Amino acid sequence: MPTKIVIALLVIAALLRVGFVVATPSYTPLHDDRDYDRLGCAIATGGSYPRLPTKRPTAQSCEIPGQQSSKLPVTYRPPGFPYLLAGSYLVSRPFTNDRVTVARILLAFVGVLLVWLTGLVAAEVWGRRIGLIALGLAAVCPPLIIVGGSLLSEPMFASLALAAVLMMLKHRQTGKAVSWALVATSVFAGLAWLTRSNGMLLIAVLAIAAIGPSPRLRWRALAPALVVAALSLLVIAPWTIRNAVVTGELIPVDSSSGPTLAGTYNDTSLNDRVRPGAWRLINQVPELRKLSETYAGSDYQYDTHMRRSAIEYVIANPTAPFVVGFWVSAAADRAGRRSRLASQVSHHALACWSPSASGSMRHWQSSEPLRAAPGEHHSGSGQCQ
Repeated sequence: MPTKIVIALLVIAALLRVGFVVATPSYTPLHDDRDYDRLGCAIATGGSYPRLPTKRPTAQSCEIPGQQSSKLPVTYRPPGFPYLLAGSYLVSRPFTNDRVTVARILLAFVGVLLVWLTGLVAAEVWGRRIGLIALGLAAVCPPLIIVGGSLLSEPMFASLALAAVLMMLKHRQTGKAVSWALVATSVFAGLAWLTRSNGMLLIAVLAIAAIGPSPRLRWRALAPALVVAALSLLVIAPWTIRNAVVTGELIPVDSSSGPTLAGTYNDTSLNDRVRPGAWRLINQVPELRKLSETYAGSDYQYDTHMRRSAIEYVIANPTAPFVVGFWVSAAADRAGRRSRLASQVSHHALACWSPSASGSMRHWQSSEPLRAAPGEHHSGSGQCQ
């Protein structure tokens, strides 16, 4: 891709993202972002990820009176993003009390990295021209700008995921069973899992992609996949050991899959006429709300209980996964059509040497916390509609 154009687009991406942060000084973490802020402060003040839930810090300082809000071990959130926030809090502490704005500016540049990686991956797969178009679209994409201006882990996870995919593409070009790019793929994939729980699925996909040419059941063909799996697990191993020490249970990274499954597989979600099969906050599901508000177990126990609820629902309603799959595919198809239309518009704009992008920011849709307990379990977040 032309270096000057790439740099120009990245500068535009940075200006838009930093500009959004400057234009929204009243931003206040409310849901997932507030929980990440609490964990970041706990790490910045305590030196490590808290073993037990901590109280929420004030807007002016991470220092808070009292360190624990309960005696139940903390495993709900992956540690990657809280540690990134903690780093920004520690660096900015001597200069300003506005830790949230400093973290948002840092995340704005994480968003720029995401834009760059989007262009690189697209160029690697479809060529430099498509890579440039993808980079331009990502630079001005309103949802990426808005989410990147809040204390949410998605931009960091997406950057690590794209870095892993890029390294896998580089590895496949080498023709070797094991290469430096394969090792980098494994490291980025492991870090992605330490950032968001669905990184586990990324590792599985990359391991399959690493399998060499036929015969695929030979050792030389399977070796790259085993390397990806082994090195990725090695990256998360210290955190798995930490969870075992704290809880006495085998928790690879976090304990959040249960609420996700239970929020999807329930009558409220499946019978919704507007968004059937879409995930719901637990407190929006009548049959689960009371249990969520009164449950007094640990993160791990809560996760196990919610997962059991989802499994029992699927057993009683065996067609539910197919219904969810159908509606998720339909939503993805609608999004794909919109994306293809945007790509066509961008292509013609670039061809006429008149780059432009349009989009509008709609209001944040706020939602209540997933669970009323003061420690964890906040899966609602501001969403760009």
